[in-house]
Amino acid sequence: MDITFNLRKIPKTSLHTDTDSELKRGRYISSVFPVEGYGTKRWVIGCYIDLDQEVAEDQEQETVEKILAILNHPPERKRFERKKLSPLYGNLEVFSAKFKKDADGKPYVEMMLVTDDQSNENFWGKGVQMLQTKPRRRKKIQTVI
Repeated sequence: MDITFNLRKIPKTSLHTDTDSELKRGRYISSVFPVEGYGTKRWVIGCYIDLDQEVAEDQEQETVEKILAILNHPPERKRFERKKLSPLYGNLEVFSAKFKKDADGKPYVEMMLVTDDQSNENFWGKGVQMLQTKPRRRKKIQTVI
């Protein structure tokens, strides 16, 4: 089964008053997630993926894996380009995925993805930087004579 989809463009805020504003493909989420390395090496983004056809319940996991494989594939190199290209949205992993339908009845997937890119121009915002605490250095005990 071949799948066709596109990442839905969303405005910066949920208020749809300004129609001429710039649209991006997703948004960094600032909540705390149970992801190893969250806030230091990995961040969570939320996005919507519009599907061209409906997916059966038993094929949902397979569909998510295909979408992820396509998103993680780097763009083709231009002729004579030496630099190895990285994926457009960073290296992505699925945190959660929910299959839903629009008011028009069109299917889409609401996904939360884990990325290794803290600040990507395709998403609104920036990944939250968590503080790393270093173990404190012990003071030497001085004896007073």
